[in-house]
Amino acid sequence: MKRLAVALVASVALLGLAVPAQAAPVRAAEVSAAALPTKCNNIGWGPSLVCIDINAGERWITVWYDRRDGVGRQWVHGLSYTGPDGNHQDEGGFYINPGELKGYRWYNVPTGRGGYVGFVRTDAGTDNTGTLWI
Repeated sequence: MKRLAVALVASVALLGLAVPAQAAPVRAAEVSAAALPTKCNNIGWGPSLVCIDINAGERWITVWYDRRDGVGRQWVHGLSYTGPDGNHQDEGGFYINPGELKGYRWYNVPTGRGGYVGFVRTDAGTDNTGTLWI
C-alpha cells in the first residue's frame, strides 16, 4: 500500500494537482451499473471477466475481476491499470472464489483523454480489458 500511495502521490504532484491520490479495495456492490465508460474482456475462453471503468467527474478508476466459473479458491496476484497518468497497481494479492467479484478503485486520479487498460494477474498469466478510450 505504501508503494502504491507514494507512486500515486508522485504522479499527482507531477501533474500539479493539490489533492493526493487514494486507493482502496471495492466490494461487488460498489461496482455499479451506472452509465460509466466501461470495458470488459473475457479471461481465457471462459465466462469470467476483467473490467475497467472510469468516473471522470469524481476522478476515480476501478478495475475488477468477476470470477464466473472455476472450482475452489484462486490466488490473484493483483489488479492494475495503465493510462495517460502512468501505471498503477493495487495493494497486492487476494483470494477469490467462483461467483465472486472483487475490485480495486483508485481515487483522485487524472481521468483525462486517452486509452486506459485494466489488468488481472493470476498464476495462469495476465489478462487485460482491452483499451477503453476516453
